[in-house]
Amino acid sequence: MAEPGNDRVGLGAILAAQRAAFVADGPPPPAVRHNRIDRLSALLLENTETFAEAMGADFGTRSRSASLFTEIIGILPLLEYTRSHTAKWMKPGRPMRGDRLLGLRAEVQPSPLGVAGIIGPWNFPVHLVVLPAAAAFAAGNRVMIKMSEITARTGELMAELAPRYFDETELAVVTGGPEVAAEFAGLPFDHLFFTGSPEVGKRVQAAAAANLVPVTLELGGKNPVVVAPGQGDADIARAGARIATARMVNGGQVVESGAGTALIKPWASSDVKGGDNVYLQSVAPVAVAPVYDKFQVNRPSMQDPSYLYYTDYMHQEHPGQFTSLFSNYNGFGYYPGYNNYYYRR
Repeated sequence: MAEPGNDRVGLGAILAAQRAAFVADGPPPPAVRHNRIDRLSALLLENTETFAEAMGADFGTRSRSASLFTEIIGILPLLEYTRSHTAKWMKPGRPMRGDRLLGLRAEVQPSPLGVAGIIGPWNFPVHLVVLPAAAAFAAGNRVMIKMSEITARTGELMAELAPRYFDETELAVVTGGPEVAAEFAGLPFDHLFFTGSPEVGKRVQAAAAANLVPVTLELGGKNPVVVAPGQGDADIARAGARIATARMVNGGQVVESGAGTALIKPWASSDVKGGDNVYLQSVAPVAVAPVYDKFQVNRPSMQDPSYLYYTDYMHQEHPGQFTSLFSNYNGFGYYPGYNNYYYRR
């Protein structure tokens, strides 16, 4: 059983209702697809402040401006792009044009699949479910979304708001824990879209395979950063500051944040921890202090004012990741009494 909004409804029943509606109505015309994307945009724009509050409560210390830009305002141009190109994408394609000289004709007609399932991550809980949903609407599909249980307040808000803008046969938003996610991944969708870790992606792929459901996996990871000598001496402090800036975006939970840093000789030496391959801790002492103040931070009144905190951890596994990263640099520490990661000024 799953919990869309406040009424417990079986996932299979929701899927069956959406598929029946899709079969009964047939492929929707451009006007219907545009209208669904418009309503998806309205869901965001008419509830901007409420979403910002929910994400603020989930993330703890992610700034309001960061949430608004990355999750709502920043994706509006992409929604408009999808909407404006829908009619073009619906037009049939005509391959093998040269074969017409032989009297052969072929046409590829884009057709909606039916019901698309979307499993969203926690690091961008709105952004990474809304954009796939818009793409599915543009293609003429119905949509079911499983929100991340880690950002529970944001997920519950999305589940509460969706019925105000969509009939459940068009869009259904599901909340719940890992057991709900496992059931969701095992449904016989016409397509399943997953954003998350490779480890979970393997389980999603395996669950979908039981029903031969095609899957799109947008898997997370971290890009390495290479600091190499140029024609002159490289400015390690400047490079480190730029790396640290990227590393702090969304508390480091961005694929492009650059978790691994490699220093190419002559800088990589025995006095740099890890030799040629080092983590952020190697550049943190010279880079983080001046960069840190550029980020919007909050100061908890109960905490010693010599500390500022940047982000809460989102899951019980996360503290260990941070402590291992900064364990060899005394300027960083994790203080469990406050569920935050601090930098000593």
